[in-house]
Amino acid sequence: MTTHLRFRRGVRPSYVVLAAAIAVASLTSAGCSEQGSAQMPADSPIVLSTQQIMITVQNKAGLPLTNAKLTVVAFGNTEFTKTFSRLENSETREVLLSDLSSRDGTAYNARLSKPKTVRLTATDPIGKEYTVETPWK
Repeated sequence: MTTHLRFRRGVRPSYVVLAAAIAVASLTSAGCSEQGSAQMPADSPIVLSTQQIMITVQNKAGLPLTNAKLTVVAFGNTEFTKTFSRLENSETREVLLSDLSSRDGTAYNARLSKPKTVRLTATDPIGKEYTVETPWK
């Protein structure tokens, strides 16, 4: 038994296949849109979340943080850092990866190195030190 598909006049089978492929691709990309972002637990005093080209730092410690140092450790153990003199309570900062630099002043380039982990170290006015590290996803 042979099955024949009939299409309306002017509609070619290749257009139908193309439309179906676009629909499947859009559904797949919508389901994977959060893949590639890493987030800390909400009860952490410092929340680090990563996106493709940006890191978001949020201070939930209850006090302002001083001498904050954001570090991205790339594969090969090269570290790229950015420092903040002060991070106020409940403040959120977004840091582009291109704002980070290595010890010799080289700016981070996503084409040359892939991030492995993100770390933030800071101190509050009382003297308590905070260190938060999360893997890059």
